[in-house]
Amino acid sequence: MNRLNFPIALFIALGACNSIPPEFTKEQLSEYQNPSVQTRVKIDAQFPAALQFFEKTQEAALKLGRSLTQAEITDAKAVGVTHPEKIRIYVTGNFPIFTDPVTGKKDNQSRAGAMAMGYGIFIKPKYSSARWVKAHEFVHVRQFETLGPKDMIRQVLLEKQVFSNNLIPTEREAIEVSEAYIGKSAPKYAY
Repeated sequence: MNRLNFPIALFIALGACNSIPPEFTKEQLSEYQNPSVQTRVKIDAQFPAALQFFEKTQEAALKLGRSLTQAEITDAKAVGVTHPEKIRIYVTGNFPIFTDPVTGKKDNQSRAGAMAMGYGIFIKPKYSSARWVKAHEFVHVRQFETLGPKDMIRQVLLEKQVFSNNLIPTEREAIEVSEAYIGKSAPKYAY
């Protein structure tokens, strides 16, 4: 599986956070770099439903969302998006919820201000004009462009499995890149 090219020297000082998430343990980093058979089996079991959820959710955002403004296109390009013209922003108070087919647990996005699914971005109304939120989600779009949907989904499943109850690496990268670009602190991130 491809990995995003971002540092995992995880003494990252995240200017966006009011509190810095815990550092990853040596065991977590080892499992991330070389997943156990048990972890790979769980991800393989989750993957078909996660891919179907991704495709359905991205399709909804692309259908219902609006194109980017010129200023948003500029921001998307600045954080590395190759095709900002494909992005659609759908402002809604209700985000789709993924149910893990293995555990039955719902991946609750109720605290999230926005959520990117490929080129489809869901944003809650109260964050619809927040530039830092959109820049953060544009980083996730770039991550999808870099890895492709299947590898990105597998990576996020792996990260959520290995780094449960912590801020996963793809989120840390999105915070770091968007903060470096926007230069504005965001509210405390959940982890």
